[in-house]
Amino acid sequence: IHHHYQDGQVYPVDECPIYQTLNDGRKRQADEWFFTKDGSAFPVEITVAPLMLENRRVGAVVVFRDISKRKRLEAERQALAGEEKRGILEKAYQEAQEIIAGARRENRAVLEEAKREKSRMALKKLDEAEKLVEKKLGEFHPESSLSIDEIREGDTVFVRSIGYDA
Repeated sequence: IHHHYQDGQVYPVDECPIYQTLNDGRKRQADEWFFTKDGSAFPVEITVAPLMLENRRVGAVVVFRDISKRKRLEAERQALAGEEKRGILEKAYQEAQEIIAGARRENRAVLEEAKREKSRMALKKLDEAEKLVEKKLGEFHPESSLSIDEIREGDTVFVRSIGYDA
C-alpha cells in the first residue's frame, strides 16, 4: 500500500501504523499517503484496529478515507488565512509606524521644551552670576564705572586690587 514516502524516500516498515498495530495490537489513526498501481499518490486518513479471534491477534482491520478534497480545502483556507494575517500584520505595522511617528513628534516637543527650560535656568543662573560679579566689582572698586554689560564674549577680564586688604 505504501512502500515509500510521497517525496520518494523509503518508508521504514517499523514506522507504518498498520505494521505497528499488527505487532502491538493497539488501535491507531493517522494521515498517510497511499499509492495506486500506476504510482500516483493520494492522501488518506487511516484507522487501524487489531483483528482478534479467540483472544488472539490474527490481523488488522484498516479503514481508509480519501482526504484529497479535505487537504485541498485546508490548503486553500491556510492560504486565505495567510493573506488575512498578512493584511492584519500590515495594518498593525502601519499603526505602529504612526504611533512611533507620533511619539517621536512628542519626544521632539518635550526635548525642545526641556532645552527652553534649560536655557531659562541657564539665563537665570547667568543673571545671578552677573549680579554677583557686579557686586564684587563694586566692592573692589566702588568708583568703577565698568558694568558686566560692557564685558563681551571673548574679552579677558583681570580684576586686581591695589591696597585692598581682604
